[in-house]
Amino acid sequence: MPKRITDYYEAGTKTQIAIDYCARNKVVPRKSDNRYLPESWKGIPSSEVQEGIEREFGVQVANGTGTYMWQRLGADHDLDAALKFLQDRREELLDAGVQELATWK
Repeated sequence: MPKRITDYYEAGTKTQIAIDYCARNKVVPRKSDNRYLPESWKGIPSSEVQEGIEREFGVQVANGTGTYMWQRLGADHDLDAALKFLQDRREELLDAGVQELATWK
């Protein structure tokens, strides 16, 4: 089992990109979680996360990067905590006035 991410800055660069993409777009990389999410968030396939990162930011990540990130946030055991991590990251980005991905640039 991969090490759980508890601090954004301890995650690798591509994982940070996936976190920022999902937080910024209010999506999670597992469509089956859609029914458990607040109405403003959406579960999508990991492949859509991969395509979105490449389209919006010109960065190529592996197809499973979104799923791996979601698992490392603990979504398999505590979906609410994983979603809270993304919500908190979204707030950090908005508070900083950041409309683009933050730390990886």
